[in-house]
Amino acid sequence: MDSVSKHFDEFIFETSAVRGQEVKVPYPLPFSFYFSPGVWAQTCIRVQPVFNPKRLIMSETGFLQLCDDWTFIPGRGDQGVSSDAVQEMKAFFRQYIVLFCAVWDEQMQDAVLRDYFEGRIGFDEMLQDLDFYDEYKDELARIHDIQSLESFCRGKDLVNLYGN
Repeated sequence: MDSVSKHFDEFIFETSAVRGQEVKVPYPLPFSFYFSPGVWAQTCIRVQPVFNPKRLIMSETGFLQLCDDWTFIPGRGDQGVSSDAVQEMKAFFRQYIVLFCAVWDEQMQDAVLRDYFEGRIGFDEMLQDLDFYDEYKDELARIHDIQSLESFCRGKDLVNLYGN
């Protein structure tokens, strides 16, 4: 196995897949996506979305940067997607940016975030997977929504938000 194949296989192994129809938090999404820690990336945080809530195939996904100008490069089947649908997708990732950044920097496991979105664990249980949870346990116990978590992380400079 050459080194490129080995890295690709490791990337796939460490990637979480979320089908939009299975999302419970905040609600079922009209798109699906892959996300992972930023182990192999040297640049901006990114996810791989596809505008199909039922099916997710790596070769059909596009790319969405979650920093800088939030560039979206559509996948094979995404060329006819409306700008409103793209804006809705970006709004979802902006709302949860603190969590995606925590995963990107390996401060939280991607599988835990997937479990949260798919309703298998609650918000409080998800927070317990943060690397800094033990240090800020008392303060985090009073946080029960994503906006408060982002404000707390910004105030304490706990998560690199990549300019967001």
